[in-house]
Amino acid sequence: MGDVNGHAVERFPTALTYLLHPVTGRSMVDVLISSMAFAMGEVNPDGPTLGNWSAEGIKALNVPVLQAINSVGTYDEWKESSRGLNPLDTAMNVAIPEFDGRIITLPVSFMAPVDETNSVQYYEPVVDRVVQVAKQATKLATLRHKPNSDKRIAFMLTNSSGKAERIGDAVGLDTPASIMKVFEAMKAAGYDFGEDGSLPSDGDELIQNLVDRCSYDEIYLTEQQLANAAGHVQKERQKDHIVDQWGKPPGEAYVHNDAISLDGLEFGNIFMALQPPRGYGMDPGKIYHTPDLPPPHNYFALYRWLRDVWKADAIVHMGKHGTLEWLPGKGVGLSSDCYPDTFLDDMPLIYPFIKMVPYSLSACQV
Repeated sequence: MGDVNGHAVERFPTALTYLLHPVTGRSMVDVLISSMAFAMGEVNPDGPTLGNWSAEGIKALNVPVLQAINSVGTYDEWKESSRGLNPLDTAMNVAIPEFDGRIITLPVSFMAPVDETNSVQYYEPVVDRVVQVAKQATKLATLRHKPNSDKRIAFMLTNSSGKAERIGDAVGLDTPASIMKVFEAMKAAGYDFGEDGSLPSDGDELIQNLVDRCSYDEIYLTEQQLANAAGHVQKERQKDHIVDQWGKPPGEAYVHNDAISLDGLEFGNIFMALQPPRGYGMDPGKIYHTPDLPPPHNYFALYRWLRDVWKADAIVHMGKHGTLEWLPGKGVGLSSDCYPDTFLDDMPLIYPFIKMVPYSLSACQV
């Protein structure tokens, strides 16, 4: 029995005791990066590992635990694969570690060829993935020391079909009402929502206000909607195939005075936005599920605007699932060429998800 952050812990991993202050027992770290596969289960010396997974020690640390993935595959296999990590890696380094509540990140190393001089097989690091995980950890650590009143949080409502009646569709989850509950909890925790009375009275009013700004039902916005835009983006970075698909930026849709219009609602340090359509001018079903279809310029611009102009500290996606996780790139174990990696970079993404749709839930692990 030990004391960790003021809580009595019956089984605390000895290897982690150096993370605790020797006198107070308080955690001295802000983030923990783990490269250990599987989960912290209770080993049964008389038989198979027991199924009652125990993450009591890690939970007591009360810090984010990032899972950095050491793949048992090779770099070339991963690089060429549209799936990304192989099934064994996905089980060992993604699915099972989540029993501990770890935050799955990226593959940071792969098995190298056996060294013929000593018959030892080493892990070979992927420098840009190591850097990305370090950036994610730094971002989370910084947030722990930032007052809630100063944190800027963007909420992104899914809008898969680009139709107003499908905003926040979540197959059983009342997304608008849930957001209002989250807002209430955040206000109680000291987050800045601006002047009193600026928030809608309920979820229905919130959605109506968003629709009045821009529902994406139409490709071309009205003059009033353009005038009420939350921001404009003059230029954006893009890849050649975005231009090949949608023309030169800023494109044709949601443009005003040669700038992309970004619509949403701002409440102090909270921003409420609709996820833009993944495309337009073609069958909505194909737009949604075509794996190699790049998003239009305004889609990319919104995520970049939130990060670089509005200075969001984190993004919260609300709804069944959006389209970010369906953009071109690997299914799990992203590379720097994958669109979700480019769009989010080191931005923390919080994604509340209804459990009754597990096939969609698995796709959201971008």
